[in-house]
Amino acid sequence: MSYFILQIISLVLLWESPCEIAGRVELDEFQNVFVYDNNTISKFNKKGASHYTYSNLRKGDVFSLDVTNPMRTVVYYKDNNEVVFLDNTLSEQNEGLNFNDISFYDVSLVSSSFQNHLWIYRLSLIHI
Repeated sequence: MSYFILQIISLVLLWESPCEIAGRVELDEFQNVFVYDNNTISKFNKKGASHYTYSNLRKGDVFSLDVTNPMRTVVYYKDNNEVVFLDNTLSEQNEGLNFNDISFYDVSLVSSSFQNHLWIYRLSLIHI
């Protein structure tokens, strides 16, 4: 009974304690937490221990991060119109994909699809 009361008290203290996270947050299906800001991505396990960090200053600011597939994280750099693929240890899998090379300019959104494909959204404006 005393163990149960101790657990309740610890939950109340955790609930009332302030938690500050600098940056944007994503959560994968294994409950790993990804915190990212302009150019740094940090991966934490569900207990809050930091596991891996990725940073690439050459690509610009991270616009979006897709962790739908935990073994293949998709990082989109909108300023360079480029995507980088990371593995589960936040290491680059290859040199990435530059959409300018395949004539896809002004890509607005990028996300994972099934079988390691990508969804790409481009807003096309028609000028008359």
